[in-house]
Amino acid sequence: MNEYLAPLEDLPSDALSLCGGKALNLGRLMRSGIRVPPGICVTTDAYSSYIDETGIRGRIILELARKDFRDMRWEEVWDAALRIRTLFSRTPLPPGLHDHLAAAIGSRFGERPIVVRSSSVAEDSVAASFAGIHESFVNIGGVEVIIDHIRLVWTSLWSDAALLYRQEIGLEPASSAMAVVLQEIVVGESSGILFTVNPLDEDETIIEAVWGLNQGLVDGAVEPDRWVIDRRTGQAVSHQPPSERGEMVVPVLAGVAVRQTTPDRAGRPPLTDRDIRSLLEIGHTAEEIFGAPQDIEWTKTENGIVVLQARPVTARERTDRRQYYLGLKRSRLRLRALQQEIEGRWLPGMIEEGQRLAETVLLAMDDQALAAAIQGRQERQREWEKIYLTYFIPFAHGVRLFGTFYNDTVHPADPYEFVDLLVGGRLISLERNRDLTEMAAEVRLNPAALNGIVLNTPEDPLNTRFSRFLTRYGGALGDDEEVRRGIIGVIREMASGHRSERHGDERSVDLRERFLSHVSVEGRADAEELLALARRSYELRDNDNHALDRIVGEVRRAVAEGRKRLHSRGIETDDDTPAEEVARALRERGYVPGRPAVRTADAAESGVQARQITGQPASRGAACGPACVIRASADLFRVKSGDVLVCDAIEPGMTFVIPLCAAVVERRGGMLIHGAIIAREYGIPCVTGIPRATGVIRDGEQVCVDGYQGIVTIRHPVEPALRAVPAEIRGG
Repeated sequence: MNEYLAPLEDLPSDALSLCGGKALNLGRLMRSGIRVPPGICVTTDAYSSYIDETGIRGRIILELARKDFRDMRWEEVWDAALRIRTLFSRTPLPPGLHDHLAAAIGSRFGERPIVVRSSSVAEDSVAASFAGIHESFVNIGGVEVIIDHIRLVWTSLWSDAALLYRQEIGLEPASSAMAVVLQEIVVGESSGILFTVNPLDEDETIIEAVWGLNQGLVDGAVEPDRWVIDRRTGQAVSHQPPSERGEMVVPVLAGVAVRQTTPDRAGRPPLTDRDIRSLLEIGHTAEEIFGAPQDIEWTKTENGIVVLQARPVTARERTDRRQYYLGLKRSRLRLRALQQEIEGRWLPGMIEEGQRLAETVLLAMDDQALAAAIQGRQERQREWEKIYLTYFIPFAHGVRLFGTFYNDTVHPADPYEFVDLLVGGRLISLERNRDLTEMAAEVRLNPAALNGIVLNTPEDPLNTRFSRFLTRYGGALGDDEEVRRGIIGVIREMASGHRSERHGDERSVDLRERFLSHVSVEGRADAEELLALARRSYELRDNDNHALDRIVGEVRRAVAEGRKRLHSRGIETDDDTPAEEVARALRERGYVPGRPAVRTADAAESGVQARQITGQPASRGAACGPACVIRASADLFRVKSGDVLVCDAIEPGMTFVIPLCAAVVERRGGMLIHGAIIAREYGIPCVTGIPRATGVIRDGEQVCVDGYQGIVTIRHPVEPALRAVPAEIRGG
């Protein structure tokens, strides 16, 4: 054993901090006579040498200090993880470390393909299971390619899934370290997992198996056969076959791929009764070695079962949220299936429900029926929100999957360069904004044309178009008349002032060619498919919310009708009155609705004010302008040409004002939030993840937004008369 490398069978039992849990466990299994693929461990000293000599350790600390980790949403955590991954991918190993590893790897494996596995210090312990959280790579050949994949394993220590899981179980990310296991690849005819104790029932053992490599089972790409075994008797309690055994994962020229199984294999289970007995014997031996139930990955060759790795089955696995964080690593196959379900079932259903509710004539209902409608619409909204969280949010990970692949393939200086390949789709927000700008263009050419809208002239062509616009887009914003007046003001502002035009797609075309030039001919079709999946994921990230917003808007419309009726009785309500209270007052004569306590936390803060704030860069560019701070939906209609929009969170129904803005600043963070998506489409700088944005920044203050570095600088107030002057005239 030397400073950076050691054979698995030579690892001492007290070397956890040097070799990590996975490598240590494999070494113990080998010394106990269980068949394990031979290999070596790249120690945590190699990892520490790399991040210290290159300065990456300090840059990671700075990256994670942008915002309190506990306050980050998953989009912000992913953004941070992406930037850290880019640091690793663009930073080669120091020459001394590289030469040391290259010599050892070349001597041990030559050009033979191997498996590159993670082995973090916290991994595979009794206290916590990191199963599936960190990266492993199968069928990797060539010294330089193996070294590149060692870096990718090191990087996975800082993935969003790993960061979130560490927070969940109380581990400090800064103290984390990663060793790497390099093993000869064993291509078995079938593979699977063995839980010597079912985490949900201590009297059972669980075996799952698939044809081909284990990657298909671990990634969720291939459905397994599943056996439940009685621990006392060793007899199978049940065998649940998959819906079909049509696919398996096999090694290809570089990496692995999903292929069709042969008819013979498709018609029978991957394990025989004898195989199951062998697995139970191995599981019993492993429990004796480690003194605890084990989760074992294995593969079956013509010479018997080979153990690929083993980890304790922790009590925490019954209660922790590791499966949620594993869900952040969705495979392309699972995302494709999710897309089919969303587009074939859920999105059409959501759109249809919104249209049905919009066609309901509320004025024809008596008070009891209206109260029931409010309650029913609220229930439907809650049901659709559950569906949204279950299906639509996970599909957004198609962007993550492509972003990771693009950066690992192209190694761009800008970790968000890949987003330029996704813009230009059919976003509902852009279609709505185009309608607005076209109406504003008519008013610019003929200012008197606005009178038809203001006076609501029935036969006026522009007013007819405006009415259609409100029917399609206005409901989610609130009261119809208030929205009508506000949108008229936006059209007037667009007609008279500065506005941003949507960027063209020329850069996207050039970038696509550059991206594909980095992909092998054999991998071109897969890369194109992944790009198409990401583009659809990016579109739906905005479009699905418009469908949901319409249902939310119809709830508001019913509540607004209820409030009008209560007002006619002398019962006053406001926007803070809960819908349940409005419905009850309609049902029960004499009942006066209650109101929640007024929250004032977002009021502008007094005292010392920070002049420079760091957030997350979300759209490139730099601009200055007076802040227009949004605390309620009605504030949107105060936005003037060249303002910097400052808000807590931009929802899809709010993005119609973005063409007026010089820049966007948002408390909620992430590259995939709606404000950031639309800002990129218009080439407007955007910084997200600014803590207490609407409290720290005051209305009318001069704000400079650096969308390259994620920095917002507060300068000085601007005279009210200057607020309508375009940003470029003010020097922004």
